[in-house]
Amino acid sequence: MWSALDLLSDPELCAGMSIVDISGDGLETLGSKRHHVVSLYYARKRAEQMGVTVNALVISDDGGDLARYYSKKVTIGSNSFVMNIKK
Repeated sequence: MWSALDLLSDPELCAGMSIVDISGDGLETLGSKRHHVVSLYYARKRAEQMGVTVNALVISDDGGDLARYYSKKVTIGSNSFVMNIKK
């Protein structure tokens, strides 16, 4: 998400809409192997400050808990959405 926000904030690029579409099949993973990675919290906060809508495509095999997580922790914006795709 952070890389997409960098692109949207580049003054040389002219984005018609400020939307980032994310897909994933799990929760945020933070560990010692991931250096120089911005947390989801800060990326989402930056998206909010920039007025960027973040949507999510969730690939899951559960009863919807992952979609609920993405709805609360990932998506942002008045027209944002989560689409849950079952494996």
